[in-house]
Amino acid sequence: MTAGIPGTGITAIFYVLLVLMMPVHELFRTFRRQSRWKRWRQIAALNAMVYLGAGLMWIEGWLLAIWIQKPAAGAVSSSGILHSVATRNILSVQPLKAALIALLAVIMMVQMARGIRWLLPRLAALTNLQDAEKV
Repeated sequence: MTAGIPGTGITAIFYVLLVLMMPVHELFRTFRRQSRWKRWRQIAALNAMVYLGAGLMWIEGWLLAIWIQKPAAGAVSSSGILHSVATRNILSVQPLKAALIALLAVIMMVQMARGIRWLLPRLAALTNLQDAEKV
C-alpha cells in the first residue's frame, strides 16, 4: 500500500502469494501423478516474474534513495571528507506488512462468511427436525 508504487497493494500481494504457492500445489499433483511439464514451465515463468518484479521494486527504492539524498556538489564534512550518498532503500517494509495484514483480515472474513453460509442451512434443518419431533 505504498502510494505510487505498483505491485504493493492488497491485490498484488494476493496474486504474489498465489504464485509462490503454485510449486507446492503442483508438487502434490506430481505425487499423485497428475502433473505436466507444461504447468511446471508456466509456474517457473510466473515465479520468475514475481522475483523480477520484487527485484525491480527494490532497485527503484534504492535509486530513489540515492536521488533524494544526493548531497550538494562538493559538500564536505567538518573532517574534510566528501559526504557519501546513503544507499539504504527508501521503500519501507511497513506498508507491505500493513497490506499483508489487511489481506489476511479479508481472507479471514471471507472464510468466516463461508462457514456461516455452510452452517445456516444445517441449523435450519436441525430446527425443523426438532419442531417435527415436538408434534
